[in-house]
Amino acid sequence: MTRVGVIACGALALHVKAIARRRGWDVDVHPLPPELHNRPQLIAPAVADLAGELEGDYDRIVVA
Repeated sequence: MTRVGVIACGALALHVKAIARRRGWDVDVHPLPPELHNRPQLIAPAVADLAGELEGDYDRIVVA
């Protein structure tokens, strides 16, 4: 089975989890800190850092 990790903004993480559950998707959602909404220039680096941390744990990493 393919392991999928989803990186989501803090505001959407709960919604992404709910959608995945309703659709029967087996994914792990990893939220970014919600404070990043106030510092948008830090979002892309935070996504890249978290993706790097998760890289060995998942077959596929997606961003929501």
